Order: sequence, then C-alpha cells, then structure tokens
Amino acid sequence: MKNSCASSAPTPLEALDLPDWSAADDSAARVSVEAAFALCERYLAEMPGVVQRLRAQRGTPCPVEFVLT
Repeated sequence: MKNSCASSAPTPLEALDLPDWSAADDSAARVSVEAAFALCERYLAEMPGVVQRLRAQRGTPCPVEFVLT
C-alpha cells in the first residue's frame, strides 16, 4: 500500500448491490436506555466465560497523551 493524497474514484451507487430497505420499520427493534443497560448487566452475569475471553483478546491498551498548547 502506498501513501497518496489523491482520492479514489467514486463508485456509482447503482453499481453497488444493496438491498432495498425503504419499507423497513426499525422503530420496533429499539429499546429504552434502561432496558439496554439491564441487558448489558444480564449478559455479564449469564456469560462470564465470554466476557473473560473478550477481555483477554483486547490486548494491551494503547496509551494516548494529549498535549494542550
């Protein structure tokens, strides 16, 4: 891969094979903030092995330092 300042050629939307989601109603799948937090707590309790595996896969954190000038 090489560094370049030039943009790539745009892909026409007609060339992309995208599904037609115009009739989809996503509001039925939304949950409240409280329900989302409750689900997170439930997942932590019900799947401790998965949680530990994912935490181990995260690797070492990347330290970031911000310098305000």
